[in-house]
Amino acid sequence: MAIETGEPAGSGSPPLPPSVVTVLTAVTVLTVVTVLTAVTVLTAVTAALAARGL
Repeated sequence: MAIETGEPAGSGSPPLPPSVVTVLTAVTVLTVVTVLTAVTVLTAVTAALAARGL
C-alpha cells in the first residue's frame, strides 16, 4: 500500500487516520482467519462423514 503525502486537499479522498487503517486491517485479518477456519472445519466434517459412508 502506497502512502500518498503530496496530494493537495480536495483531490480524491482524504488519507485515512492510522486508527482506521488498524481497525480495517484487524477486521480483514479476522475475516480471513474465520473463513479459513470454517472451510477447514467443514472439510474435516465432510471427510469424516464420507469415511463413515454417510
